[in-house]
Amino acid sequence: MAAGFDYFTVLADMRTGSNFLEANLNAVPGVNCLGEAFNPHFTGKKNGKALLGVTLTDRNEDPFLLLDQIKAQPGLAGFRLFSDHDPRVVSHVLADPGCAKVVLRRDPLESYLSLKIARATGQWRLSDVSHRKTAKVEFDADEFATYRETLSSYYARLERDLQRQGQTAFRLSYSDIGDLEVINGLLGFMGVGEKLDSISRDTKRQNPGSLQDKVTNPEALDRFLQSGSMNEPALAPARPERAAQVRSYVAARDTGVLFQPVDGLENRRIERWLAGLDGAEISELRRGFNQKTLRQWQRQYTTHRSFTVVHHPLERAHDVFCRHILPANGPELADFRVALRDQFGLPLPEGDPGSNYSVAQHHEAFEGFLNFVAQNLSGQTAFRVPLHWELQYEGLRAISMVSPPDLVARSTGLQGDLTHVASAVGARPVSLTEDLQTEQISLSTIYDSGLEKAARAAFRRDYLAFGFGDWSTS
Repeated sequence: MAAGFDYFTVLADMRTGSNFLEANLNAVPGVNCLGEAFNPHFTGKKNGKALLGVTLTDRNEDPFLLLDQIKAQPGLAGFRLFSDHDPRVVSHVLADPGCAKVVLRRDPLESYLSLKIARATGQWRLSDVSHRKTAKVEFDADEFATYRETLSSYYARLERDLQRQGQTAFRLSYSDIGDLEVINGLLGFMGVGEKLDSISRDTKRQNPGSLQDKVTNPEALDRFLQSGSMNEPALAPARPERAAQVRSYVAARDTGVLFQPVDGLENRRIERWLAGLDGAEISELRRGFNQKTLRQWQRQYTTHRSFTVVHHPLERAHDVFCRHILPANGPELADFRVALRDQFGLPLPEGDPGSNYSVAQHHEAFEGFLNFVAQNLSGQTAFRVPLHWELQYEGLRAISMVSPPDLVARSTGLQGDLTHVASAVGARPVSLTEDLQTEQISLSTIYDSGLEKAARAAFRRDYLAFGFGDWSTS
């Protein structure tokens, strides 16, 4: 496979050195790397609205319009693909023998700190060292473990799909991209006759120095490195697309009860119940599990119980919409909010919803959100599937491959189920308190058969697997 490719792709992720690699590829006559051509929020470069005559809207509707244009370019053209880029294109290129595939990786701790610094400074590429912006960031061991697990899941999926399709790739590490002989070897793999005489230095390393120099809490980083946690393999999920999110598990302080959320998201009322088993505070709960510490916990409590909770799909979707899509400053899904407004036409206010935000507007926006989620879950959009609305069925399957829960409870009637869990380990009964109502407009205010139909179209597998009926009668 040293020649005959129609195009190429660099399969990487943020802060892996892909900008530097792209600059060197573009220094070769006849090679043209077109940036993040399939980033769902722009084309090629940040704020790009069109590439090779294909608009952002048209490309998100049909990514192969742009892919055909890339193939038609003179010489050998290609692009960079990240974990949150159009999944339809990722699946296609992994199976396409006409695509020269390059897998680029970097040490996850280095990329984690580099990513946090880039977000803090707003500087994502450096071409003039006099313009370098510097910042120190806080190292968070739990945050890093989740980041590392997600990154491992992404690369595991790439490798597994390459094997399934009988394809190969040229693999690079961050340290390789400055090696002239390696880059020329890559050009040979791609079937390019030209060679580089020297490595381009137009793109500068943004964060030189030691890891400790980059953080505000070097002592915490040193403790983490000395603990040997970096030597533990990242979780290897059964389905690389969906990791088990073991880091999100929460156990009672003293009692052998473990909560395994299917979506990896916070659930404060269940955490309050767990703390209440021992008369403890939420801050005293046991967190930050990995496979090793999970097994240690299971050995510590010869009689233990674990549980997860599933929610009615429509109610869960409305909660996600109100918490993460409707607010203007929801940090986790801010890019989705912008895309839903600008690309999908949802009537979301520019800022937070005020007194002018009506019930009718909320109904229309939420129904549009459900329609988008249905497309997103079925792989018909250019956007990744976030845990916030991933099927609960998939979440349960992922956690079961690591350690299946004893009980799958439903959010309705949860008190009785949790009382059963507590009695099984000899703990005293604890009342389950409800979260404060934070929704500006409740689901009951807007509910109708149209919303139920849209939810069933999006979450059909959850309705079937968990036996959910209509929300109004559940």
